Amino acid sequence: MQEDERGRVALELHDGITQLLCAMQFRSQALVSSLAAHDGPARVEAKELREMAGATAREVERVTRNLRPGILDQLGLVAALRDASTEFAERSGVQVKLTCARLTGRLTANGELTLYRILQEALRNVEKHAGARLVTVSLTQPDAFVQLVIKDNGTGFDPEQRPVARKGKGGLGLVGMRERATYVGGALAVKSVRRGGTEIEVRLPLPSRPALARAGQRLGNS
Repeated sequence: MQEDERGRVALELHDGITQLLCAMQFRSQALVSSLAAHDGPARVEAKELREMAGATAREVERVTRNLRPGILDQLGLVAALRDASTEFAERSGVQVKLTCARLTGRLTANGELTLYRILQEALRNVEKHAGARLVTVSLTQPDAFVQLVIKDNGTGFDPEQRPVARKGKGGLGLVGMRERATYVGGALAVKSVRRGGTEIEVRLPLPSRPALARAGQRLGNS
């Protein structure tokens, strides 16, 4: 339900606000072009308005992409993880090293979305609480599982403490990540020590061949 709502909001942002902002950018550019050279202050203001409209459109696009990652549906899990890592590194200044092994199987759509959301939440926790300068992300396929490991060199915390005692530092985020993994039949483990960084490991089982066949049949019938 949450993902459906995010998709609806993302569509409204893209088809509504983004289009209006782009129209504002074009109109402001037309205004800049129409102003003569001697209209110095007015022309400067029009240029600033054009830049503000463009910057706002880019920010709305970023929010839209986070709400519903179209790249995940179009290019797959690896491309989506790389896109999220690059966006985070450019915005936060924290270095992210991503390595992805070649996967011989593919998760369900919900499974891929789960890994993407877990990475998003983990990076959000790094930015808010960890004080890290480096995050390593690895995607591998041990046996019949797909495994995502996210490790930072930040301050760390005591996983045994209750989230309330830690004033929300990663607590509720970790609960949400664990619930996401459990919902698709996976498991999530957290290793962390104070001043020793944090490691999040999530494993999701690859669907069996019969399950894939049934899923393909449902898609064909739809």
